[in-house]
Amino acid sequence: MAACHFLEKCHFFNGNISETPSAASDLKIRYCYGGGHVACARYVVCKKLGEGSVPKNLFPDQQNRLNEILGFI
Repeated sequence: MAACHFLEKCHFFNGNISETPSAASDLKIRYCYGGGHVACARYVVCKKLGEGSVPKNLFPDQQNRLNEILGFI
C-alpha cells in the first residue's frame, strides 16, 4: 500500500500523536495510505500553501480548520 510522501516528515505523526499509538494508527490507515492523503487536511495545506504553512497542531481530519486556513471561511 503506497504511503503519502510527506509521512516521514509529518510533524503530526512524528510529534505528540506518537504518545497515543492507537489513535495515530487509525489516522494513518485512513489518511496516509492507499490514496487517503488527498483528503488529509495537512496534505492539502502543504500542497496548496507549502510545507511551512501547515500548523503543527492541525489534525488530518480537521476539514473545518482547513477551510479557514485556505481562506474559504
